[in-house]
Amino acid sequence: MFTTLIRFRAQQANGDQRVSFWVEAEGEDLPDANDEPLALNDGPLTALAQMKSDPAVPSDVVEKAGDCLYGGILTHANAQAALNRTLNAPKDAAGRQIKLEIPALASDTQNLPWELLHDQAAGFLEVDCRVPVVRAVAPKNNARGPNGVLGADGLRIFSVIAAHNVDGRGEWRAIRKAVEAFGHPFRLLVLTSDAALKDEIAAYAGGRGDDWITVEAVPDNGAALVGRLGKFAPHISHFFCHGRATGGGYLEIANAGMDFGGGPITLMPVDLEDALPSSAWLVLLNACSGAEADAEAGTSPLAFKLVREGVPVVVGMREEVPSNIVARFTAAFLGDALATIGQLLNANAAAPLDLSKSLTTARNRICEAYGEAQPAPPPEIAKRVKEWSLPVMSVRLDGFEVSPLAKQGGDAPDRMTIADLASELKTLRRMREMMDAMLTDDQKQQIDGRIAAVEQDIVNLAVG
Repeated sequence: MFTTLIRFRAQQANGDQRVSFWVEAEGEDLPDANDEPLALNDGPLTALAQMKSDPAVPSDVVEKAGDCLYGGILTHANAQAALNRTLNAPKDAAGRQIKLEIPALASDTQNLPWELLHDQAAGFLEVDCRVPVVRAVAPKNNARGPNGVLGADGLRIFSVIAAHNVDGRGEWRAIRKAVEAFGHPFRLLVLTSDAALKDEIAAYAGGRGDDWITVEAVPDNGAALVGRLGKFAPHISHFFCHGRATGGGYLEIANAGMDFGGGPITLMPVDLEDALPSSAWLVLLNACSGAEADAEAGTSPLAFKLVREGVPVVVGMREEVPSNIVARFTAAFLGDALATIGQLLNANAAAPLDLSKSLTTARNRICEAYGEAQPAPPPEIAKRVKEWSLPVMSVRLDGFEVSPLAKQGGDAPDRMTIADLASELKTLRRMREMMDAMLTDDQKQQIDGRIAAVEQDIVNLAVG
């Protein structure tokens, strides 16, 4: 492993918050070193916040912000050794990435643009060095994560394309391109508020000659939408809509009622936390502020909350990104992510799901999109626009494994048995979470033991 792990700690003292950090190199013992206070020069970061990207105009604002963040990390005694180990590792080496574990209390630190980390000699870690920068989140106790087993009906993808007054055709075409290249069974359910887009998707689905793609109108209310999401139990969930960071974050999803003066459906964190963690491997929040903390209220981003509840990978936007650029990002990220999942399925063995390189690929695609009308390569465009850094990937600190349903050529497992076990597992996890304060230690051990046994039974059935 060639991962550099940067852990932050937040402490309150006399009404003020003190944030410190330390650096680890996963798989290697570094000398003991004390925490360092996080002390950054606000000037470059303020200039970045005020910047309006223009790919035609040379600028050093983005680069200086990245230098500021990187220099702040280098103040820790172990940082240089850990980062050099990551940067100098082979580009295809497993775990070659930077992980930042930022606690919920440190909302200001969560909002910093860490994805811009820039070494003056090597360049931007993401764009120039192809080193993914991701946020790592420790799941809460008894988080309801998915089991990682792929059912016989294939990968289930749930997409909501419903951003009021924003054309969603680019998102649909990006998703269509990704699933067309997947090469494995899948089920795609699209909910949209755009009647014309609904007709376009229905015509495409009908022309395929199979039932792998279904399109429906966005329901009239949030309960119906969450119910549809829960019933479908997707492995991948994609939301193209408006979003807000206020009070812990929420999504605003357009429906037909908005054409008659009604308001959007509002999905709060609790709605998604209830519906997604038991099945979703990946959640893609193409909505403003899905990865932005509400610093004034001291609340974490929606993406952070979903990973803490058990979703293995969540990608959200720290700020608004133009819809045409988002579509290019979706096509690159989802296409590469599905290719990665396809490779894991072909291997016929449980393996870690790491989509960080898919994010790096998509960041570079954003640079290419901005540079299409400019005679400048992506590394130069990366200095002139900040939008490539706005997608934020949050992942479970403890990782996540995917297991194919059955070995090729083997007998198909008993799907009914797996379904029954999955249902029992969901019930046990929910009971463990909701009754934690009322259970004795012995009862907790018994339930935890049964959860582990059911998980192992599912894996045994799935991999034959």
